[in-house]
Amino acid sequence: MRLDVTSSRELTAMFRALKFIEREWLSAWTKEGRQKIEPEWRDQLERSRPNRLQRAVLVRTSRVSLSRNSIRLSAGGTGKLSSGARPRDLARAVEFGQDQGIKTRYYRKDPPVPAPAKHVVTRRTARPVGPKSAKGKVVWPALGRFVPRAAAIATDLFYEILRRVPGVN
Repeated sequence: MRLDVTSSRELTAMFRALKFIEREWLSAWTKEGRQKIEPEWRDQLERSRPNRLQRAVLVRTSRVSLSRNSIRLSAGGTGKLSSGARPRDLARAVEFGQDQGIKTRYYRKDPPVPAPAKHVVTRRTARPVGPKSAKGKVVWPALGRFVPRAAAIATDLFYEILRRVPGVN
């Protein structure tokens, strides 16, 4: 999702000034910005009322990164679940759902006592992620609410850091 920086004088000025700011002050802005924006991002994700699977895959793995020209909000990209699955493999299905008619077939091997045997098991594996939803379930609704808030936090923090620079009023 993109935000037009020309819609606000403060945003435009911040965007232009970030090109010329010294590395030390840019580093302070990115570090402090991440510390302020990340809890807000997680709070917005929680406001989407995620279930246990969505919370494990999307909310707990959410991250924020700042650079001169972007604020990157991500979810579902890092870590592992207790089952051993990687959140990035499940994130798309958890956010947007899946076709509920999908079936998975595999062979199950019985315990060795009394006599081991194999048989085919067919399961519907898309049930936990829910039906398809083009508008998303957790991240996309939170993103719509949060982008203006993230821009405001970043802008306020930028001007706060600018006031700390010696010789700038």
